[in-house]
Formats: sequence, structure tokens, C-alpha cells
Amino acid sequence: MQQLSDFSYILKFGNNNYTLLKEMIELFIEKAPEDLSLAKKYIEAKDWQNAHHHLHSLKSSINFVACEQIRSKVLAIEQNTKHLENVESIPNNFIELEILCAQLIEELNSKLATL
Repeated sequence: MQQLSDFSYILKFGNNNYTLLKEMIELFIEKAPEDLSLAKKYIEAKDWQNAHHHLHSLKSSINFVACEQIRSKVLAIEQNTKHLENVESIPNNFIELEILCAQLIEELNSKLATL
């Protein structure tokens, strides 16, 4: 399976402070599923404003774990909800995002075990 996060970036970001890194990764693992769940709820309801809010929050978290593939997908969906563009593609794109985020969380959980 392809590595989604850039762990060298994460280490650099945290100045090799493993305690801080562990806390940040744990926070991401806790918060990302919440944002995904709420975004999904609002996407299903076609409540684009609230979906945008939770996607924006997720995008901020993704930046920390340096996952460009997921960041670009979140950004595209976020922009679609903000500008009400390509709304018919949002549900399928969101499903792809959920799959990638699940893989990323699995990957980060494995990394946590080595810290």
C-alpha cells in the first residue's frame, strides 16, 4: 500500500519532539473521523454551508500530516461546497475521501506504535 503521509515532514514540523508528535497524531486520529462524519451528514442533507465548515476543519488537520493526495481531494470538495459547483460529484468524491482517510488513520496508528 502507498504511504499517504510524509512522516519526515511531521518529524521536522515537531522538531523531533516525539511527545508532541504523538499528541498531534492522536488528536488528528480523534478529530478527523468526527469532521468526516459531520461532513457526510451535511453532504447527505445537501447542507453545503455546514459541509464546507467541517471539510475546512479537516483540511487544516490534513496539512499537519502532510498528505497531499488527501489535502487536494478535501480542497476540491470544500471548494465545490463553498461555490456550489459540481455538487452532483460531491457524494462520490466524498466516498473516495473517506477511504483515503481510513487508510491514513491506519497508517498513523502504525506510526504511533513506533514512537
